[in-house]
Amino acid sequence: MGKYDLLRDQLAAEPAGICTVTMRFGEVEALVGPLPQSARVHRQWWANASKVQACAWRAAGWRVKEVDQAAEWVTFTRDTPGESHAAQSVVEPRMDEATSPRATAPVYPFDEPGCKIIVHEGDIEIIGLGMGSGTVVATMNGRLGIEWNVHVPTRAQLGDVTLRLQRPDLGFVKLDAVVTHSGGRGWIGSASLESGQQLTRVVVHWVSLPWILPAEALHEEQGSWAGHWEAQGAGWSMAMSSRADIGRVLPLMKQSHHFGVTYTGELRRVDGSSFDESSAADALYGWQVALSFALGRWVAPALPVGFDAVNRRAWEQWAPWRCDETSGYLSWWDSQNGDDLKDFVACFLDAWCDLRASRRDLVWHVCHHLIAANHSSTTLEARIMLVQATLEYLSWVKYVLSGARSKRKHTKDKHAHDHLRELLAAAGIPKNIPAALPALQQFATDEGLADGPEVVTRVRNRLVHPKDAREPYRIQHLVHQAWELSMQYGELLLLHELGYRGRFCRRVPPRQWAHAREPVPWAN
Repeated sequence: MGKYDLLRDQLAAEPAGICTVTMRFGEVEALVGPLPQSARVHRQWWANASKVQACAWRAAGWRVKEVDQAAEWVTFTRDTPGESHAAQSVVEPRMDEATSPRATAPVYPFDEPGCKIIVHEGDIEIIGLGMGSGTVVATMNGRLGIEWNVHVPTRAQLGDVTLRLQRPDLGFVKLDAVVTHSGGRGWIGSASLESGQQLTRVVVHWVSLPWILPAEALHEEQGSWAGHWEAQGAGWSMAMSSRADIGRVLPLMKQSHHFGVTYTGELRRVDGSSFDESSAADALYGWQVALSFALGRWVAPALPVGFDAVNRRAWEQWAPWRCDETSGYLSWWDSQNGDDLKDFVACFLDAWCDLRASRRDLVWHVCHHLIAANHSSTTLEARIMLVQATLEYLSWVKYVLSGARSKRKHTKDKHAHDHLRELLAAAGIPKNIPAALPALQQFATDEGLADGPEVVTRVRNRLVHPKDAREPYRIQHLVHQAWELSMQYGELLLLHELGYRGRFCRRVPPRQWAHAREPVPWAN
C-alpha cells in the first residue's frame, strides 16, 4: 500500500453531495503518518501536480483548493464532472476555445517569487556516509542554484561527495555535489540526469522573463489571459506559456529583488524529429543568449526536463543558471514588441547553429560582452571598457581574421575610431553626435573631434590615459553619455551582423516615450 492511499480512500468515500473537505494536518497524518517538513514550509508541496501525494487526491477526484501552513489545515475541493485526475488545474477548452493554444504545464508548479522550488524529495544516499530523507531545491532568492539537504546520522566532511537518488522514469542516478555544512547540506554545481533515450520535447521553466506581448489567449479554469508566444529558428521551435498571474508576479519580483518562474516553454524540432540531450542543452543555451541579449540582462531556462516518444522523463538538467533581476536595465527590444522578437530569434539561432564556428563564436562573444557592459552593478568606466573592447573585437574578426586585410595594415594605417567608422558605414548607422548628448558635443568641440566614433573612442582613451587625474570628469555626464552611444553602436552592429531588419528602441536620445521604437537604419 502506498503512503497516501488511505488519504485517497478517505476522499473517495465522501458522499457525492460534499464538494469541499477541510482537514487539519494532524488528521492527514492520522491516515498517512508524519508529513515531511516541506508540507509545513513549502506551499508547492500541496500543488496539484504529478507528485505522489497529489496523485493520491487527484486519483480520488479531488484537488487542493486552499492551504494554511501556519494554522496547519488544508481544504480539498471535488473535481468538476468529467475532469481527469491527471489534469493540473487545466480544463478542456470550451467550443469557442477549441482552436486556441494550450498552456504548457510546468513540471514544477509555479510559486511565489523567492520561494524555493522542490525538485526532489525522498531518500538520498551520500555514498560512503549513508542514506536519509532529504530534498533538492532550486533557490530563487538572489541566486539561481541547486541546493541539497540530507538527514544522515554521520556528520559529513566538507568537500566533494557523490549523491545517489531515484528519479521518476530515470531510476537511480548518481551526481557530484559539494558539502558546505557538516549537518548534511550543500550545493550541486551542474548535473545532467539522462536515460540515453532520444527526446521529442523539453519542458523548461523560464525565470525572469517579462510579459511578452502581443500574445495569443490561453484559457484555464481561473480565466483567460494573453500568454502564448511562439518562435522558431534553425529548425527549433519554442512555445512559451506565461503563468496566469504574471501581471501580479512581475511587480512582486521587482519589489523583492527575488527570482521567479514567469513562463514555461516547450522546445521541439520543427519537423517533429527526435534529438539527444546535448543538442537540447545547446539549443537552450542559444535561446538563453538570444533572449538575454534582447533584454540586456540574463534570463534563465531553468530546470529543463526532456521527454521521449512515449512521454517518459528521459533527461533533466540541474545547474546554477545565470540570471539577473527583472528591472534596472536598458534594452534595444521592447517587451510589447513580441513579433519583432520572433524575427530576431530566427536570425540569432541561424547564426548560433551555423556550421562555421567563427560566426557562432563572434555572436557569443559580442552578446556576452554587451550584456556585461549593460549590467547595473558594473561601474560606468568598466562598462565603457567592455563595450569598446567589443567594438574592437568585432572589427578585428570581420576585417583581419576574415582575411580582408593584413594585421599590419589594420593596426598601422587605421586608429580605433577609424575601425568603428568603417563598421558603422557598412551598416548604414549614422556617425553624427546626437543633439540629445550635449556633454559629448561639448567634448567634441573642446577637442576638435569630428563625429561620434572619434568622441567615444577618445573618452575611453582619456579614462586610461588622462591629461590629469580629474579628466574626463570635468564635463558632467560625459562618461555616461559616451557609454550610451557606445552601447547603441554595439547593439545595432550585432543586429546588422545577424541580418535583423525589424524595429528597435533607441538608447539615444534618452528618456523617450515608453515603448517607442523605429526600424533599424538599414531596413530600407
